[in-house]
Amino acid sequence: MRSTLILAAILIAGLTAYFVFFYSPNLDSLVPGDTAFAVKDTSEVYGIVLTQYREEEPGQQIRLERLADGDWQFNGAYPAMRPRVRNLLAVMSRIEVREVLNEAATANAQRFFSTVRTRVDLFDQDGDLMHSYDVGSETPGSRGTLMRMRHSETPYVVELPGLQGYVKAAYSLDPTFWRANRLFDASLSRLIRFSVLYREPERSFTLEKVNDSTFVLAGPGAGADPDRLADYLANFKGQVYGETFAEQMFPGKKEQLAGMDPDIRIVAAYRDGSQKSLVLYDREDDDNGLFGWIEGENELLTIQHFVIDPFLKTRSHILGDTTGQSLLLPMP
Repeated sequence: MRSTLILAAILIAGLTAYFVFFYSPNLDSLVPGDTAFAVKDTSEVYGIVLTQYREEEPGQQIRLERLADGDWQFNGAYPAMRPRVRNLLAVMSRIEVREVLNEAATANAQRFFSTVRTRVDLFDQDGDLMHSYDVGSETPGSRGTLMRMRHSETPYVVELPGLQGYVKAAYSLDPTFWRANRLFDASLSRLIRFSVLYREPERSFTLEKVNDSTFVLAGPGAGADPDRLADYLANFKGQVYGETFAEQMFPGKKEQLAGMDPDIRIVAAYRDGSQKSLVLYDREDDDNGLFGWIEGENELLTIQHFVIDPFLKTRSHILGDTTGQSLLLPMP
């Protein structure tokens, strides 16, 4: 690995020199089949596979798949970050050749591709390969990014029109870049029940849907204050995301917390019969966040207060009580 990185560094240095002195902006010699990097209709893309090659050996791989509902899945098991997938598709649809390399620069770029590159494979709805190309290094001066079609040995400098900056970052091989840290879906159209359960039962509450659009406070006691309930439900706008996957940063922390009762449990039940249960623990090391995990997935997460606090009301708050019982969280 170390020798590969050193070789890559040497090639990048050499490539820099070639670009400075030997690149050519002349696009008259373009070969159409060798420069068809852009996918004009990305709605036809149902699968994206990014594979890193080092010295021609495949290594780390990222798989993104379009689901039937239009959402995207990461590596066959996890929700993908939709904004980042959308950005990648936008890059794929707009990239175009900026510069043609002369013979000397081409030879050097080919050596770089044989050392390290990212293969991009795009698949249609039937799982058939529809497009494939290699992504190499960014070029000096942020002129663009080296790319070549899979069937070709000729590399080109590719850019987004009107934006000289390189586009390699969109093809990230970092799993944390793609995986969505999704806590639960707070879409009122999908929910049938939503519970916030504290250590103190009197603070806990459950909202239940009684028709297509109306939620009521479940259990004994007076009905919910209409204004309080409306304000609370206004927070339910879609997917809710955590901050980080935290197992590597806090080894052993989940096992420690698992032996304790959670401070809060949020349970969301949906029309399709599925359910998400999120357990939360106060953080002594950070007043701005909590620890927690999705029961059944059991990966330690950090969750920021500003994200989750709008959902952490209490029963007395929903009822319209203005006493201290309506505080968001138990006082330490």
